[in-house]
Amino acid sequence: METDEKLYMQGFNNGYLIAKHDPELAAKLTTQTNDQSDYFQGLVLGKQEYDKEVREWARSFTKGKPARDDKGLEKER
Repeated sequence: METDEKLYMQGFNNGYLIAKHDPELAAKLTTQTNDQSDYFQGLVLGKQEYDKEVREWARSFTKGKPARDDKGLEKER
């Protein structure tokens, strides 16, 4: 039997990946409610984490700063 923490982490990782690769599915899955399941709680929070990172990444462009250091990308090879 898997521990609650392990189920939570699996759910979190799966929620993050589903949100990244199939946002519509992630939205449908996380509109359900199941407060008793550690896996489901992790799934919801994994999706929320991915959404948060995407918002922060997009916000970095509106502030005029790159999300990562792009030095050296324009150099000739």
